[in-house]
Amino acid sequence: MWVALVIVLVVAVAAFCVTRLRTFFGYHDNRPIAGGISDDIKPFNPKHVVYQVFGAAGTVADINYLDINATRQRVSNVPLPWALAVTTTLPSVSVNVVAGRQ
Repeated sequence: MWVALVIVLVVAVAAFCVTRLRTFFGYHDNRPIAGGISDDIKPFNPKHVVYQVFGAAGTVADINYLDINATRQRVSNVPLPWALAVTTTLPSVSVNVVAGRQ
């Protein structure tokens, strides 16, 4: 019985402390945490990615790369130099390019 009483006392003291701290530091924002504002985010800060593979003129290569959605792509028998430019508004982009000569 006394354990339940101690638990109730600790919860009451914690609630009192939180209430006092909120009033002491001037926290009076009663809006709900999950508002509709977070759903209205517009794309911003576009990222420009340029894939480039250089080589002697007339050289042919097989190129593997990750596109802006991190999906593996393959281009075969491409004459060098080769370049591909893409733009995205995703928050982050992880790209990779690997080329092999035939």
